[in-house]
Amino acid sequence: MVNAERPPVFDYISGFLGLILLFSLAVLILDRSGKTVQIKQNQKQINSSYATILQQSKKDAVLLFELQYNNPEIVFLLDKVESSLNDAQMLKRYRQQLRNILHLKFQTSRQYFPKQRLYLPDGRSLLSLDSPSKAMLSDPEYNVGLQKVLAEKIPYFGLALLDGVYVYRFFFPIFNDYHELTAAAEVSLPLKSIQSFLFAEHGTRSRYLFAKRPLSDVSNKWSLYQESILSDDYYVHKQTRKTKKYNMYLDKQQSLQIKNTFTESHLISLFKMEEFSFEAQLNDTDGFVSFLPLKNINGDLVGQLLTYTPNLVTTSVNNNRILLFVTLFVSLLLSAVFYYRKSGHDQYMVSFYKSMIDALPFPVFSKDKNNHYQHVNDAFLKHFNLTADTNFDDGGDAFEKEPECIQISAQELMEAGGSSKTESEVIEGLSSSNFVTSLFVLQNQHQSITGLLGFISENTEKKSLKKALAEALFFQQQLLNLIPMGVRLFNADRQISEINQAFELLSGFNKKQMLSADCENMFTCLQCNPEECPLRKTQEDRLHHQIETVKYKADGEVGTFVVSYAPLQLKSGEFNGIIELTTDISDKKSLLDKTRELIINDELTGLLNMRGLLNIGANYFRLSERTKKPFFALYFDIFGMKKLNYQFGEKAGDQLLKDFTEILKDTFRDTDLIARVGGDEFAVLLNESDYRISDRGHFTRLEHNVQKYNQHSSNEYKLVLDTGIVEYSPQLHVDLQELISESEKLVYEQKLKRNIS
Repeated sequence: MVNAERPPVFDYISGFLGLILLFSLAVLILDRSGKTVQIKQNQKQINSSYATILQQSKKDAVLLFELQYNNPEIVFLLDKVESSLNDAQMLKRYRQQLRNILHLKFQTSRQYFPKQRLYLPDGRSLLSLDSPSKAMLSDPEYNVGLQKVLAEKIPYFGLALLDGVYVYRFFFPIFNDYHELTAAAEVSLPLKSIQSFLFAEHGTRSRYLFAKRPLSDVSNKWSLYQESILSDDYYVHKQTRKTKKYNMYLDKQQSLQIKNTFTESHLISLFKMEEFSFEAQLNDTDGFVSFLPLKNINGDLVGQLLTYTPNLVTTSVNNNRILLFVTLFVSLLLSAVFYYRKSGHDQYMVSFYKSMIDALPFPVFSKDKNNHYQHVNDAFLKHFNLTADTNFDDGGDAFEKEPECIQISAQELMEAGGSSKTESEVIEGLSSSNFVTSLFVLQNQHQSITGLLGFISENTEKKSLKKALAEALFFQQQLLNLIPMGVRLFNADRQISEINQAFELLSGFNKKQMLSADCENMFTCLQCNPEECPLRKTQEDRLHHQIETVKYKADGEVGTFVVSYAPLQLKSGEFNGIIELTTDISDKKSLLDKTRELIINDELTGLLNMRGLLNIGANYFRLSERTKKPFFALYFDIFGMKKLNYQFGEKAGDQLLKDFTEILKDTFRDTDLIARVGGDEFAVLLNESDYRISDRGHFTRLEHNVQKYNQHSSNEYKLVLDTGIVEYSPQLHVDLQELISESEKLVYEQKLKRNIS
C-alpha cells in the first residue's frame, strides 16, 4: 500500500480559507492585543507550511523508494552482493550492475532528491547516487537513522546536520523473497528545498541558528545572550548577499535591532528553543520574525530556523476604506499568485512522476479509484504489444487481452489487504516466460483510496534456476547416501545444509534434528573449543584439516571418531561451504589401548614394566634437564625370593610381590613413576622432589613402611630389601637408562656384601 499525493482541492480550500482570514484581519481595528493575534496567526501559517512540505517530502520519498528500489531485479542483485562480500571482483561487478540499473532512474529523481545511497546490512556503504554538488559529496557520515533501520528493520526518517547543511534523511529496509534484510536505501532532501518553498509560498526568508551549549537554565546567562546569541558565529553556514533570495542575511545593526525588540518572555523562549514570533522592521520593511525549533535525527533540539516575512498582514484603522480596499486588492493578488504557482508546481510534480515512471525498464501503470487507467510507461506498451497512441476504454476491458490479474479495482485490492502479487506464464512458440504482477493501493493523508499502482517483473530466469537447483540437490543427496562414511555439508556461514544416511546411523540423530541445529549444539566434540575448531579454521584458511575426537551419540554412548574437513568452492573459485567426513574408530581405538596397556604394564602387579618406565620416564628426564630441578632413580631388590618360592611356593612369592607393590604406592607420590623391572626388582623415579640423599643404600620412609609390614603377625615371611639411590647429574648421566643402571649397580654391590658376610 502506497500513500499518494494529497488531492489539489485541499490546497485550494486552504488558500480560500487563508483569503477569508486576510479579509477578516483587514476589517478589524487592531490594537496591541490584535497585533498579538496576528503574530500567532503568522507563526501558525509558517509552522503549517514547514510541516506540510516535510510531510509531502516524506510521501514522495516513500513512493520513490517503492518505484526504484523495491522491485525483484534490484532485490535479486542485492542478494548476490550479500553472498559476494569476500570477493572484491564480484562485489565490484554487482555494484556496477546496480549502478547501471539505477542510473537512468536517478537522472530524473535527482532533481528532487539529490542524494540517494544503498547500504549493506552491516552498515557499510554499498552504492552512492549523489548529485555532483561538492557540499553533498564532502558531507561526513552520520548514520544514527541507518543503524536504527538495520536494528529494528522498519523505515526511519529524521533531520541531520551534515557539513553545515541540514538534510532530511529517509531510510528504508530492503527485504528479499525470504523476508531477510539484504540492504538499506537512503533518500535525502536538503532543507534548502524547504527554504525555497517558504519563499515561494510566503516570500519568507530564513536563516538557521544553533546553540553551542545547553541553554535551558536562563537565570544567569543574559550576558552570554547579549554577547553571542545572534552573532555570525552561531550561523550554521554563512551566505553572501548574492544568495539571499532564500537565506536571510543579517548585519550587526540588524542583529542588534532584533535583539532590542525581544521581551523577557522572548528571551526565555529563545534559550529554551521554543517557537515564538513578533513584529519587526528590517531595511525599512515591516514584517514578522519567527523562531522555529529544529530537531536532529535523534529528536534532540539542536537549533532554530529564523524566518522573516515582510508585509504579511496589512493593518487598518476605523473607517479607513482606502486602506481596506488596498488590503483586499493585495490579498486577491497574492491569492492569484498562489494559485498560479501552485498549479505550476502540481504540473511539475505530475510531469516529474510521469518521467520517472517512463524511465523505468519494466512495465508500470496506475489507475484511479474507478479502475480507469491514468498513466502507463513505454515498457508497459511494449510488453502488451500496444501502440503509443492506444486509447484505453473507460468501460469493460481497458484493452484487448488485458490480463485478469490487473483488472482488479482499487477497492477490491484494499479488501484483499492493500497489495497483491500474481504469477503468470506466457507461452511464445516453444519457449515460455514467467512474470510477477505486483499491485499496491494508493491513499491520501486521510486514508481515502485514490487508485492503485502496479508493475510487472520477469521471473523466468529465477524460476528456471530454482528448478535446476532442485534437480541438482536431489542428485547430490543420492550420491551422498552411497558414501559409506558419515558426510555433513555446511554452507559458507558454517550452517548445516545436508547430511547423508551413514551420518544418521553414525550419530544416532535424524536429518530433521541435525538441519535445525548448529554444529556447536548437537553431536559436538567433547573438547570443543571455538579457537581450535577445525570447522572454523577451514572457513578461514581454506585448507584441509583432520582431527581425532570423542563425541556423544544420541543414545548417550561415547565414541571415538576421525573427522576430516575440506573447503568447497564454486567454479569461479568463490568459497561456497565445507564438507565434513566422519569415521567411527571406537573399536579400533579400544583394541589399541588394550594392546598398549599390555606392552607397558606388568601383568602381575599392574605397575609399569621396564619399557613403560623408559618411555614415560623419558619426559621426566628431559624436564629435569630443562628446569635443573632434582631428579632421582631408586632401585630395589627383594632379598631371598628364590628361597621363599622354594619354601612357601610361587603363590606366596607372587603375594609378596603384590604386598611390596602396595607398600611402594603408599610410600611414594602419585606423580612418581613406580615400575617392576625384573622378577624381584623394582625401580622408582622421583621428579621435583625435596628428598636429599644421606645414604645411597637406604630410603628411610620406605624402610619404615617395610618394618611395619614385617611386624604384622599375619605375615609368615619377612621382607628384606637391597636399595640403590642415585641423583641425576648432567655431567655423569647422558640418558635415563644410564641413570637407572647406576642405581642398579648399587643394589648389586649391597647383595655382594650381604653374600660375603
